[in-house]
Amino acid sequence: MKIDKAWDNYQARTARLGDVVRQLAFAGIALLWVFSNGETAPRGPIHLPGDLRGPAAALIATLIFDILGQVVGVVGVRIVTGRAEDRRDALPADQQTDFEFKYPDWFPWIGETTLALKVIALLVAYIWLGITLGTRWI
Repeated sequence: MKIDKAWDNYQARTARLGDVVRQLAFAGIALLWVFSNGETAPRGPIHLPGDLRGPAAALIATLIFDILGQVVGVVGVRIVTGRAEDRRDALPADQQTDFEFKYPDWFPWIGETTLALKVIALLVAYIWLGITLGTRWI
């Protein structure tokens, strides 16, 4: 397998993983709603029992890491690409069309870190939710 093909495969799988984690976070929030016993809060539409607040916080953290990863990725690409454009524009006109640049070695770690945090938060949420719901029936 060629290196480019392997990286394409990696990028497709990480993108899919990010989508699945996001969907599971929303599904977890739906589970919280189902198991909140349909109680209404004095000042809000849903009362979340205390034992479900921890899993809820972890699910919300999952979505926050998701948004953070997207924002940091967009800003990072804009900064790195803008600097590359500046370097290209400083070249003579005949060399600008063949200009290529490479992202810094540290750059992919931004997205990979936020993806890892998102996955960890989701795992914590579902394990916590499983333990919480399990203790309700034991």
